Formats: sequence, C-alpha cells, structure tokens
Amino acid sequence: MKNSVFVIFLVSVCFLLVTLKAYGQIEMFLYPVVNTDKQQLQLLDVARIVADDATRTALGAITIEPAYYADMLLDRSEIRRILHNADSGNLRIYGSAVRIRNISPVINRSDFQTKVHRDRIKSGEKVTVIIRKNGVMIQSLATAIESGKSGDIIRVKLKDTRKIKGRISREGDIEVWM
Repeated sequence: MKNSVFVIFLVSVCFLLVTLKAYGQIEMFLYPVVNTDKQQLQLLDVARIVADDATRTALGAITIEPAYYADMLLDRSEIRRILHNADSGNLRIYGSAVRIRNISPVINRSDFQTKVHRDRIKSGEKVTVIIRKNGVMIQSLATAIESGKSGDIIRVKLKDTRKIKGRISREGDIEVWM
C-alpha cells in the first residue's frame, strides 16, 4: 500500500513538472508567404506565436531588422538569432522559412494613361504598355515605333530601349501577352 501511494505521488509530481515546463513552451508557426507593404516587420507578422499572453505580446512586438530578410526570405536560423535570449529548449519553430513579398501601394491607372482615349496611335507617341504573364500584370510607359489603330499589332520601345510587339486595345493601351 505504501509503495502504491509513493508511486502515485511520484507520477503526479512528474506530471506537474512536465506541465509546468510545457507552460513555458513557446511555439512559432512560420507563415509560408507574407505579403506586406510595411517597412519594418515584427515577429507577429511572420509567425503565429503560441505561448502565454504576456510572452506572445512581448515576442510579437519584436521588430525584425530588414537585413535579416534582405534576400526576401526569413529562415528559422535567422529567427533564432533574433531571439538569442530565449531559452532554446523552450522554443520550437515550425516551418523552414518565410518568403517576404513587398506589395507596393496601388498606382492610380490614370498616371499611366494619356488624357484622351483614342483608337489610333501615331509613331513617336507615348503609350501605356500592359504586360501580362501567368496572372501578373505590369504597366509601363513606352514610345510607339509604328502607327496603328485598335486591334493592330505594333512595335514599341520601352524605357530601357528594348523593343517589343503588342496589340492596341480599345482604350489605346498596348497589350503584351507572354
């Protein structure tokens, strides 16, 4: 009888110690991709933090220096360097890295358009080129090399002096599909 009470006491003490140790556990689940327009990221922006409220708030407010994600990736070793004061035995990071994508603010399309919608483009005019590939759209200004009307394919010269061909849209833009 004494042995069974002792074993139960020993098991409950071990369970209590494991529970207290688990309470101090910090888990970070890295997001695979973060799309942001922020100049300074915080840990809460790149990971879901599971810990007690005070720890989560303190860790989430830590600012990440841009040098860590200059390559547009923030991996777990860089996060461990940021959290060098945290007890590594109590810190678990799930995921290998976070890809950072800088999203620039939306540019007003009227900045790219000429003032008058036209169905004809003359050689030497400034035009808006819209390049589309795999669901991504890029707008740029260019100079028309050839004249044409809506539906025609003409050549234009981009700012970097590359020449490409595109179709004149109804709005007077040059559309290029790649």
